[in-house]
Amino acid sequence: MDVLTTVLPVVVMIALGALARRTNLVARAGIGALQTLVMKVTLPAVLFGAFYRAGYTVSVAVIVAAMFACCVALYALGALARRAIPGASKYLPFLTTGFEAGMMGYALYAMLFGTESIRSFAVMDLGQVLFVFTAYMALLGAQEGDGKGMGERLLDMIKSPTICAIAAGVVLGATGLGAKLYASALGAPVQAAVDFVSGPTGAVILFVIGYELDFSGLSWRDVGLTLGVRIAAAAPLLAGMVLLIRLLEPG
Repeated sequence: MDVLTTVLPVVVMIALGALARRTNLVARAGIGALQTLVMKVTLPAVLFGAFYRAGYTVSVAVIVAAMFACCVALYALGALARRAIPGASKYLPFLTTGFEAGMMGYALYAMLFGTESIRSFAVMDLGQVLFVFTAYMALLGAQEGDGKGMGERLLDMIKSPTICAIAAGVVLGATGLGAKLYASALGAPVQAAVDFVSGPTGAVILFVIGYELDFSGLSWRDVGLTLGVRIAAAAPLLAGMVLLIRLLEPG
């Protein structure tokens, strides 16, 4: 029953999203608006709340750097697999690296472990966010020939509400100002505002995922190939990350 209590809300919201698409209950433009709401308002609130009153240690910096390195290694392994497998997609290296945290990971993690534990997930995500908005975007832009330079990509990253929220939270947490704010008379109202804004994130994300689920026209051979390469490359690296985290933060 404990498992069902955790899983059922996830299944229900995904099912409602799929039903909304099939019945035209919500227009696709509305789904785009929901995605914008999540990425520019509610998810930044989740991330800010996860970081602004957290303590930062050397072990946290090591975990972030190690996660960044894992993402780089996964891209490199995907590139090697693309060369070794005849007919492999040019996008294979991009599909073997990076993790879907913002549009699904935070929602599921909070449901499974509670919002009070979201910082643990956010620390892991920080390393891959830095990778995605720097190296990944640069490599993908070069692949697509978008003509953007590194400076323009960095500007796009700086303007992202998600990155701004993470940066603000990390600065407040690292300087101790966030903890002082939380302990002050303003602490409870600020935290209540953050919790209220971030509250709909999980449900909205899962609804959008359900709406977007469409398996028609897929090449299952390519899907299976990509999954196989990703799992084979990621499993040993993530096992190493788990070992590293247990060594650095045994609690």
